[in-house]
Amino acid sequence: MSLPLSFAASAQDRMHFINLGTCNAVVQCVFSLEDCLDETLLSKSVDLVLESEPILKCQWVDGLLSPKWEQAKSDHQERFGLIQAVNFKQELDDFMSAPLDPKTDSLTQTRIFRSQDPDGANDTLCVKMSHVVSDVSGLRYFMYKLAETYGKLREDTVYQPPKTVPNRSSWQIFLRLPFKQKVRLFQKGKKDFVKKGQWRIPFNSPTSGGMTYVTRTFDQEKFSALSRYATENGTSLNQVMLTGYARALRRFTHAELNTSLPLINTFDLRHYLRREGTPGICNLSVPLVLDVIFQAEDSFEQTLAQLKSEMLKQKKSVPGVFQGLAMEMLFLAPFSYLQKLFNKFFAEASLSGVSIPVFSDGGNANVEIPGHNVLNVYGVGPVAFAPTFMVTASTYKNTLTFATGFCEESISRQSIAHFFDLMEEELPFPSVVAAGISSVPKNLIS
Repeated sequence: MSLPLSFAASAQDRMHFINLGTCNAVVQCVFSLEDCLDETLLSKSVDLVLESEPILKCQWVDGLLSPKWEQAKSDHQERFGLIQAVNFKQELDDFMSAPLDPKTDSLTQTRIFRSQDPDGANDTLCVKMSHVVSDVSGLRYFMYKLAETYGKLREDTVYQPPKTVPNRSSWQIFLRLPFKQKVRLFQKGKKDFVKKGQWRIPFNSPTSGGMTYVTRTFDQEKFSALSRYATENGTSLNQVMLTGYARALRRFTHAELNTSLPLINTFDLRHYLRREGTPGICNLSVPLVLDVIFQAEDSFEQTLAQLKSEMLKQKKSVPGVFQGLAMEMLFLAPFSYLQKLFNKFFAEASLSGVSIPVFSDGGNANVEIPGHNVLNVYGVGPVAFAPTFMVTASTYKNTLTFATGFCEESISRQSIAHFFDLMEEELPFPSVVAAGISSVPKNLIS
């Protein structure tokens, strides 16, 4: 199969490239293992998967009208590496926090961090990918393919993963919708794409230095409690998490009461392609804007009912598809013009200090690596620059991890930890469970 060496940048690729002004546009996945990987086999697996996904061997090339992806001229030795960790936590944080420029760097980088302790050696695997080329679902697809290739190579040294070139445009979603859903798309329904933010995250400066991450992992007991609560109340786990996020934000920001406050909940358009096979390395996640209004004594259940109602309204007009098509239409305009327009918009938002917080449910990270005991896996979204704020959620088996990237020059680690404390207080854990301490694997960053 002959694979192309050049690709047009999709509308969402272009949007995420412009978003480099508001975040580092890097998505990541971290695996904690009980044992050690075969680094030679994993390095070969990375090379084979990259050969089978040609866009990941490309780099961003500017164009006044239409930027594109072209095969990189550099061999990019940084695509894979093994680090014998002396200060594991710091070295992992340094790697995760390092910028990734889609113009010059490899679009994906994989590192093994090997730690030694009295019980022996163990590995932490971290894979990072440019959000300009793919969203979290694409990263998960990459991880599945990498783990599968690693397992196959253990049995067959000449194994080659299947080569793919996915359709990367949001137009495919509209084209594959049943006729009734196409009609519903243009009927009355909530289609907000951009709204003025009214939240003020307590940043102390708008600087973007000192990028880092904080995670909070909930053990099986707490995860089960949230899942049961969602089932008993006829809601989804996503809605429960989003409610805890919104209520923690209200306390964290001292948001005004009786005011419509917008939130972004990301939605993966692959949802509409499940029966036909879903594309891998591409950006198909879109922002759904929801509104919440707080009264002085609102309970968790009342906030949950509001957000559930908002989501049901959006279902009337095929959620997310309008946003995807809007981006496709928008980026028919010259790219250089739109880049200047959005940069102006970002600058004004930075001066105002207001933003729309983002909650991204990355879904399950149940990726197993054949021949190894994986203790935990979690996903991490981009580092958001002030005044923006984002939290990513992911599940592994029966655990739940929240993660956020931020800049320590603009907000302290203690403030972010306090936000997660507020979120844990707001989520509907039974009192006995809430008083417990989450069991976190010993080599998991926090």
